Amino acid sequence: ALSISLKENKAKEKLSKAIIDSQKEKREKDALKGLRPKAIKVMVLGIPNVGKSTLINTLVGKKIASVGNKPGVTKNQQWIKINDNFELLDTPGVLWPKFEDEKVGFNLALTGSIRDDILPIEDVTKYGMSLMHQLYPHALEKRYGISEDDIDTYLDRLIKEKNIYNQGKPNVNRACMMFLNDLRSKALGEVVLDEQ
Repeated sequence: ALSISLKENKAKEKLSKAIIDSQKEKREKDALKGLRPKAIKVMVLGIPNVGKSTLINTLVGKKIASVGNKPGVTKNQQWIKINDNFELLDTPGVLWPKFEDEKVGFNLALTGSIRDDILPIEDVTKYGMSLMHQLYPHALEKRYGISEDDIDTYLDRLIKEKNIYNQGKPNVNRACMMFLNDLRSKALGEVVLDEQ
């Protein structure tokens, strides 16, 4: 396991070294048998929208894999040659077929790991606001001026506070997307959605 931020200057070197070092023993045995080293094949996989393509682009040193701030950008598997030492298999994001716990689905929706049209956006937003109220009680007040009162009115108060109306009617969808975008972009702060 390697804990790394792709924003680090030396991320590419650290990752490349870790990959090559993981196969060092096998390569030494092959060399003793007179075998030429083959390229190491690495598969990149994970849930959608967590930065798999960004990781690949970091290793390649240029934009080769499409990236986007939404799930489902990578549609097909593709082999990408990094250098003579290793190749990467880029894969679309994977999720388990059914969430046994409803909270798992809501947390994935909050982070943008599943498409916004999978679950009702208003339900996701209300769940997210309730979770923020529970885990980070001052985040909504700091960002939107919503004080800690009745959690059931947070969405209505966000609409009123930010004047999110369309032809005089509350624009619930726009308010929900504002909250979700703020959560995903860290405008509400660094958050962990699991209870601590």
